[in-house]
Amino acid sequence: MIKGQLSERGEITVTLTPVFEADLGDYQLVNIGQGPDGEILLLAVHEPPELIEDRFPEAQTERPFHYKIIRYSGGGREEISIPDQHWNFHFVQPIDGGNYLLAAARCTRYDDGTADLNAKVYGPEGNLVREFLLGDGIEHLFVTEQNNIWTGYFDEGIFGNYGWDEPVGSAGLIRWDANGNILYEYPNGRKHQIVDCHAMNVCGDRDVWFYYYNDYNDFELARYRDGALSYWKTDVESSTAFLVHEPYILFKAGWDDNRFVLFEMGKKGKLKRKARLSFLDEKGKEIPMDFLSCRRSQMAVFHKDKVYVAGLEEILRIW
Repeated sequence: MIKGQLSERGEITVTLTPVFEADLGDYQLVNIGQGPDGEILLLAVHEPPELIEDRFPEAQTERPFHYKIIRYSGGGREEISIPDQHWNFHFVQPIDGGNYLLAAARCTRYDDGTADLNAKVYGPEGNLVREFLLGDGIEHLFVTEQNNIWTGYFDEGIFGNYGWDEPVGSAGLIRWDANGNILYEYPNGRKHQIVDCHAMNVCGDRDVWFYYYNDYNDFELARYRDGALSYWKTDVESSTAFLVHEPYILFKAGWDDNRFVLFEMGKKGKLKRKARLSFLDEKGKEIPMDFLSCRRSQMAVFHKDKVYVAGLEEILRIW
């Protein structure tokens, strides 16, 4: 449930109440995700893996780490343990109607030509079902109703690092089948080249929105729908998430900004600013957006063991 207030300056303050408490115990949250049916998933680790030179995450780890997945759907909660993993996982999504896809953002290619298989599918008992390669530099990952996997890549995954001279993610945006076979690659040409895929919203198997930094030092919003591509210019810089409820787009205002900006889609590839928003918890304090997932028109936010949910349709009724 949400409550909102509109100021005379057109700024919207939205108060959220938590839908559930995660109770992570001595685990720490890695990431929050949403599945294709609106389920909310939390990926947590008992102790975060160390960074290389305090900057770069490993893909494989020397010592094992213990993960757990918390899935919340329709008022029900389940918890799955994935112990003794030598992998630095960053993403979780449901797949195969009962299994879970975990993926590491980083993936090393070695001198002998082999590479980390950084995508692992686990069963509900924590057993490994299969593994495959999704490439280095994954910024966003979603699984669709038909078990397709959409991945968006940041600059190192597009131009190469971690041993990759010809990066798997050079297209910037890829759709895979459930076994890691490529079904679609974005035509990463110079006019609309993805340098860094900052945000992505997967609405369906063949309906994906993405926001990226291009080769002209600009940010653009784009949509892939049934093979066709459309583009909109935006003055929002370094956003990391957005919601879609046509003809409205709600952007996070920036990577270090907890506020949001509401746009209306206009003609000739333009977005018109309509309002600014901020989200408050049940105590009236601003909710940090460090752990945020946006899918279609719904956002899920994790803060202090609590998960908050808001839909753009509800927000628009307030506005």
